[in-house]
Order: sequence, then C-alpha cells, then structure tokens
Amino acid sequence: MLKLISPGLLDHDFTGFESLDPSKFIVPRIKVGQLMSREGTAGRFRMNLTGDEYDQLDMIVIKAEPGRVMMDKDMTKDKPECRSFDGLVPDARVENPPNDQCVMKAVIKGKAAMVPVCPCAKWGNSGERPSCDETYNLLCLFTDDYLPFWLTLHGTAIKPLMGYISAIALRRSPLWQYRTSVTLLEVLGGKGKYYVPKFSRPEPISRDREAEIAEMVMGIKDIAIRTTMDAEDEVGGDAGDGTTGEPQTSMDMPSWMEK
Repeated sequence: MLKLISPGLLDHDFTGFESLDPSKFIVPRIKVGQLMSREGTAGRFRMNLTGDEYDQLDMIVIKAEPGRVMMDKDMTKDKPECRSFDGLVPDARVENPPNDQCVMKAVIKGKAAMVPVCPCAKWGNSGERPSCDETYNLLCLFTDDYLPFWLTLHGTAIKPLMGYISAIALRRSPLWQYRTSVTLLEVLGGKGKYYVPKFSRPEPISRDREAEIAEMVMGIKDIAIRTTMDAEDEVGGDAGDGTTGEPQTSMDMPSWMEK
C-alpha cells in the first residue's frame, strides 16, 4: 500500500536536479516583443524557455557578443537564411552563405573599424539598411536571484546598448561590476510602432556583491550563445535572432560611412 508523505516532511533543499550536470542546462534567452513577433506581447521582454514576460529587467551584464543574422525577405521562415555567432564569419552549418566572411578589421580615417565584406552586410549608397542585421547577445544575471540569461538586441537597440557599454568602458571597469535596469520605450516611426530598450545609468555593485558573484562570473563567462540557439532550433517556435517586428529603416548609417 502506498504511503503518502506530507510535503512538509521533505528536505527543503531537495530539488530533483541534484544528479544532473549543471553544465548541461540551457541558458535561456530574452528578446524584445515587437508587433510582428510570432510569440509574446509587444512592448514586453519575453523569455524563450518559459514564456515569462517582463516589463523591466534588473540585471548585471557579464559580456556582450556581436553577431549577425539574415532572415528571409518575407519573414515566413523560423530559421535564418544566414547567421554568424561572432559577427565575423558565417556559422559553418549555414548552407551556401552569401560570402565566407562578414566583415574585416580596418582603419578608417585613423580609427579602427569593422568594414563589411559580404554584400548582404553592406549599407546601400542611399542609406538602405543591409539585409543581414547586426545583433548583440548579452550574457546577464538577474540582480535578485543571479539567474543567467541572454538578452538579444539589434537595430535601433544597438545605440542605447553601446551608450551603456561605453559609459562603463570609459571608467576602465568590467561590465559585471555594474548593474542596470532596462525598460522598453514605444517609438512611432515612418513604418509604424516599435519598441527600443532604455538602460538606466550604470550603478556600481557593492564589494560584497562582487565577492558573491565573482566565482559565478568566472564559471559562465565562456558560455556561448550558440548552445542556446541550437536548442531553440531543435524545439522550433520563434527561433530567429529577435530581428522580426522592427522597421528596417530606423537605424542610422555608421558615422564612418557618412560623406
């Protein structure tokens, strides 16, 4: 006869995950919900693995990884036609990429710059946006429970992101020693409404918190976005790089290209 045990008698530290290898867990990814996003609510952040949505992300950025993604023109396919996990060369698994290199390092007007090599990564002569979109994937921690997650940003989101990163770089400090809160602002442009992130000023974390998360940062700093995206590809759904839904003419041409 089965004997029922009261939940109160269980060890409160028991989770059921004790025998699993923590390195096998998939770090979830959060994207910005746009009007044309296949899943989630426009104007809110959405976590891919759980479907949880957020109005605000209180977080610590561990690192930022550049990338690129090119979706089909009609936006009917879940998987991109081409993508790069480092922003330099296409993913080796992409069949027949437009070019074997995305961008190259160069010096323009005395400043180091990444110059597009692939025709799909180049801006048009009249400022037309490239068909291959530049993206940034941020590895972050929630400030309350230190849950790691990726935040994917692109297009008009890059300018406020780089403003936040630059503010910390000017202080010659690591990203993970600062915290921020990110919300979404509604923008009404020529091609409709879309949402862009707003970063609060970087706020230094306490010395106690630095000591608390330093070991965790060292343990996850080499995690790659590829693992998360591979998992998304396997389960299907809105597995793109977060590039749907935003007007494709709303980002300014890089300053070094302006005549």
